[in-house]
Amino acid sequence: PIEERQAMLKAFCRCGTMSRGVEFGDERLQLFLRRESMDPAAAARRFVSYWAKRREVFGEDKFYLPLTLDGALRDDRSALEQGHWIILPEADDYGRAIMIWLKRGRYDFKSMCRAIFYISEQVMELPSSRKGVVWLSWDKQTTLWSYDRRLDKFVIDLEDNFLPLVVTAIHVCSVQGALWRLLKPVILATFGRRTRARLRIHLESDGDIADVLHQFGIKRHALPTFMGGHIDVDAVYGAWLRDRGMYNL
Repeated sequence: PIEERQAMLKAFCRCGTMSRGVEFGDERLQLFLRRESMDPAAAARRFVSYWAKRREVFGEDKFYLPLTLDGALRDDRSALEQGHWIILPEADDYGRAIMIWLKRGRYDFKSMCRAIFYISEQVMELPSSRKGVVWLSWDKQTTLWSYDRRLDKFVIDLEDNFLPLVVTAIHVCSVQGALWRLLKPVILATFGRRTRARLRIHLESDGDIADVLHQFGIKRHALPTFMGGHIDVDAVYGAWLRDRGMYNL
């Protein structure tokens, strides 16, 4: 139906020639085809849904702008600087890209959604993302009061139904046992069958998280220092964000 395609058609008409080549070019469309196992009809539906979701997240005035720090993200620098979502520089043993969700500090919900949308788009630029993406969620400091079900649902829904991103595993790390017992019914009700099949919960009582993740092909060299690994995530992310700003990416 034409009403479902309005966001996509408006973006095609309003974005510049260079952006149009990126957003509607063959390489971009291939991502949607791969996400839908080379089913053209399913890929087309996801592509249309993607643009509708992008308009919902970024608003009528910005959704067709380039997804750059000076474009659609120009009002979201604060959310990005929090380092809530970070792309780690090392892949796992299977060659998959790794992202970590740090869940730190307070944030504006809508701005954080735009930041997460942007970071999720950036990981798809990595060749390693073609083999899939692993999500790590660091929940050592999460409490019943800080848990944000709305943001969890947004993140899962974005990957399930809109982005041409394939998340192959989700590891929720260092959760307090008492908290998991309280939140388990909520989380399982929030996540669909596909998400639950990829989900692994690692409690604090399970021991050293680096040793636990090693069993899933994620070695210490690919993990942050606070998880027993070798990566200073704040330094890595700060440099990455500066580069994005310097080159308007």
